[in-house]
Amino acid sequence: MPWSSSLSQGVPIRLELGPRDLSGQTVVLVRRDTGEKTTVAWADVATAVPELLESIQVGWSLSIQVSSRLFGDKIRR
Repeated sequence: MPWSSSLSQGVPIRLELGPRDLSGQTVVLVRRDTGEKTTVAWADVATAVPELLESIQVGWSLSIQVSSRLFGDKIRR
């Protein structure tokens, strides 16, 4: 899937894997919502991705709660 297509479909995490990552056995995880990059060892990817997804979900939930409190009447109309 092309990068621009994944953005339009709402993919929350991008994985970057380049020559240095291959030689160092790491992968870079990039959050779509904040752009924050985290380098993770290959052995830890299976646990890091679900943790990152949960963190993103919590952030989105808090953002929705704040927005609904601030603009609730305007959103409902």
